[in-house]
Amino acid sequence: MNELVGLDLDYIGYCDASAFGAGGVWFSGKSELPPTVWRIQWPADITAAVISDSNPGGTLTNSDLEMAAVLIQQSVLDSLVPMRHKAALIHSDNTPSVSWVTKMATKAATSNAAHRLLRGLAIRQRHSESAPVSIVHIAGTDNFLADIPSRPIASLPSEHLFLTYFNSLYPFQTTSWQRATPPADLLSNVISTLRGQRLTLQRWMAPPEKQAGPGGLSTVANVESIPGSAPAPTSDKARYSWVLPPGLELDSSGKVGKLVPKWSKKPSVTWRKPGCWLDTTTLAAPTTAAVS
Repeated sequence: MNELVGLDLDYIGYCDASAFGAGGVWFSGKSELPPTVWRIQWPADITAAVISDSNPGGTLTNSDLEMAAVLIQQSVLDSLVPMRHKAALIHSDNTPSVSWVTKMATKAATSNAAHRLLRGLAIRQRHSESAPVSIVHIAGTDNFLADIPSRPIASLPSEHLFLTYFNSLYPFQTTSWQRATPPADLLSNVISTLRGQRLTLQRWMAPPEKQAGPGGLSTVANVESIPGSAPAPTSDKARYSWVLPPGLELDSSGKVGKLVPKWSKKPSVTWRKPGCWLDTTTLAAPTTAAVS
C-alpha cells in the first residue's frame, strides 16, 4: 500500500529551474529532516540549448529543465533519508512538469528529454520502494525559496558561501539550513539525458552514495551544515520570519524553527468500490471445524 499511494506526507519540498541552473528546498512533514537547500548550475552547452526568443533553434524547453529539477529534487531527498515506504510532496511552478509527473506521461512534450527523465524518476521510485512522488502546482511568486538557489547571485563572491547567504536571507530561530549536493551519478544521468542521450534503465537504478556517520548512522557525504563567512545582505529581506509558502505554517509556539504541513492542503483522491464487487463478510479470525 505504501508503495502504491502516499498515506502520509513525510517530506515537503519546493523546486525550480532556469537556464542558469536548478535548486530546491526540503522540509520535515511527518518525518524529521533538517531544513535543506540544494543548487546546481547547468553546463554551458545545456544553457545554450534552451529555446528562447534569441535562440529559437534550441533543442530544450524550459519545461525540460523543470522536469530535470523535479528528478534532482527527489534524488536529493533519496540521498538524505531512507525513502522506503515514505511519501514526499513537491511544489513546482511549471504546469507541464506537474502534469507529466501527475499523469506519468509526456504526450505533449516537444523533446525526448522530458519523457526520458520521467522514466528515470519512475524507475528510481520503484527501486527505492517509496510512495509515488506527489506534485502540485503553485504560483511562481510563491516559489521564492526555490527561485533563489536556481538563479545566479551577483553579490555572492564564492559558491562556497551560498549556505550562509541563504541562511541570512531566511534564518530560523532554533536551527540552520543545511546544503545538500545532488548525487554525482544521478546528476550525470540528468545532464546526459538533456544532451539527447538515451540511457539504459540500469543507469537509473544505482542507489545514492552514502557513508557511515557518527554512531554508525547512515548519512550522506554531500551535506554541508557549517555556515561560511558571507556577509549578511543589506536588503530588507534579511529578517527572522517570512511569508511561508502555501501548505506550511508556524508551530503552536510561534517559532519559525519548526514548520508543519497543513494537512487540509494534502492532495486526496476519493476511491469508490466498483459496482461489480460483491460485499463479502471477512472473518476476524479463522474458525476451527468441529471434530466428529
